[in-house]
Amino acid sequence: MINESLENLIDESVNFNEIYDQIKNQRRGVLHKIIELIIDSSNDYRSQKKQIVEDVCKHFGIKNYSEIQDDFGIAYNNIPKPYLDIIRKFLWIDKIDIFGILKQLEMPAFIKFCSMLEDKQKMRILVFTAFVLIAGVAFLKWKSSTPNQSPKSSRKQPLNRRRTPVIDQSIPTAICLVVPASEAYKLSLEKSIYRDEIIELIAAASDFLCIQQTEASQLSVEIDPDQTPSPDSKLKFYLRIDIPDGKAIINEKTKYVIKRDLPPNTQGKIKELGRLTNISSISSFNRI
Repeated sequence: MINESLENLIDESVNFNEIYDQIKNQRRGVLHKIIELIIDSSNDYRSQKKQIVEDVCKHFGIKNYSEIQDDFGIAYNNIPKPYLDIIRKFLWIDKIDIFGILKQLEMPAFIKFCSMLEDKQKMRILVFTAFVLIAGVAFLKWKSSTPNQSPKSSRKQPLNRRRTPVIDQSIPTAICLVVPASEAYKLSLEKSIYRDEIIELIAAASDFLCIQQTEASQLSVEIDPDQTPSPDSKLKFYLRIDIPDGKAIINEKTKYVIKRDLPPNTQGKIKELGRLTNISSISSFNRI
């Protein structure tokens, strides 16, 4: 058991067993599905189900095709600290500093250990996460609809002074991925690729790296560019996607953050594609 008080809180909030029967052993779009089920079971939200689900999922970047590891990334970033600490202790992640591991590795460790839990424990964490996210969005909606009664609002405001505009400089970025042949067989060099397609490829990647294009040109990934990927092949293919600006995702270590912060309406181009011939040539990549 993760913690009896946490389990009791989940059971008081929703009918866990009823939800679990509909999500057990599911591996894609789990958090999205749980949010739908919770909203559907609530008399308060049922009439606005579609809109509420859309609002919650859009706010937190939740997709109906996301991997369960991505869902645990959202859990790590949004579960209130007292309850996150309970889960961390259960997973022994609270001991992480004893071994001198850098703090930034805690989130990948959390995701990995959660993914190794028994199925019912995994789903308890995600059900609790969904409940927290729904409550958070409901609070934000309530707060935004409440008029500001501050007495200071009637005071005369000083005139705005002109400010020198800050130029937001773009950083050309390369998204380097290793994906199964089944995900690469429709791709070709110089093909334009849109945000949703890029996100799907990131989700399917076993190894990934986001760096500036100038750095990507220095990589020595060993590939066979002449081998065509087949939809039923298990071979690994390397591809490099260049986008005009990806400063928010450069050097990010988790697929969840990369997908979340990938610029809206971005369009990329495939600059490299080929069968990976030497796995040691991607030793600098992040790996699931």
